[in-house]
Amino acid sequence: MLLPLRIALLAGLALGDGGASSSPASRPAGAALVSRPVVIGASASAGFRLSDPSAPLLGDAIDRLIAARHDRVATFASSLFFLSPSKTGKEQVDRAARVKPSVVFALDYLFWFLYGFFEKEEDRLVLLDKGLANLARLEAPVVVAEIPDMAPSIGKMLDRKQVPSAETIDDANRRIRAWAAERPGVTVVALPQFLQRLRSGKRLEIRGNVWREGSTKALLQRDDLHPTLEGTVALALLALDALANAHAELKEGSLRWEASAAVAELQSAESPPESAPSEDEGAPASRAADR
Repeated sequence: MLLPLRIALLAGLALGDGGASSSPASRPAGAALVSRPVVIGASASAGFRLSDPSAPLLGDAIDRLIAARHDRVATFASSLFFLSPSKTGKEQVDRAARVKPSVVFALDYLFWFLYGFFEKEEDRLVLLDKGLANLARLEAPVVVAEIPDMAPSIGKMLDRKQVPSAETIDDANRRIRAWAAERPGVTVVALPQFLQRLRSGKRLEIRGNVWREGSTKALLQRDDLHPTLEGTVALALLALDALANAHAELKEGSLRWEASAAVAELQSAESPPESAPSEDEGAPASRAADR
């Protein structure tokens, strides 16, 4: 359950200070950074609905948390990413690049480059390198997440054979961090640490928004893989917090940090889900009402 609190320091989780890493090179300044956001990725970004029929697009949640003037967030994420990560991943990057984004949120983009059915465990890291190479083609700043251990979803949504070993996940995240450290404009979100605290029943905090102990069901759907509406807002906050920590000019005025307000707006704008456009369509997927 979300507690709309505002505090300066908190003894619990402080992802606003240590939850992300970013390369130090210069990037677009001020509100321009969030003027034309794009989301790419898989089902968590595409608003997968299982036990929560109101789970929104990640882009719609991000849209509600940007206070500065901006284009509506374009979403090219797909719940069918897992069927062909190489093909879909390349196409999403191509489509994102064509709209000349100011920033690209790719939080679950790399997930199916590591998860899935592979003949050999080491093949997972080979495919991950291809996913990273795709992202490297983007000229815009990129916000990418480390890959979490989603073993709790085995038997609910994932097959055991689809899940990498803990060692492979650790190796993958080391590669992601090293890749990001060499590339100006890349920000890495510490998603595994956030999920670990959530699943262990600990209190969570992002920018003064507090979730009490035992908030797993409030933030994750019953498959222990996809976020609820409130969980999607938390994910958007986590990403924007990482971006703001890398860009001091975004900390005041450009972004909104009130999770409860974003949740309420998304609930009031709720509409039946629309299918994502085919790969040859130019328009992004959208579920939010025009603003």
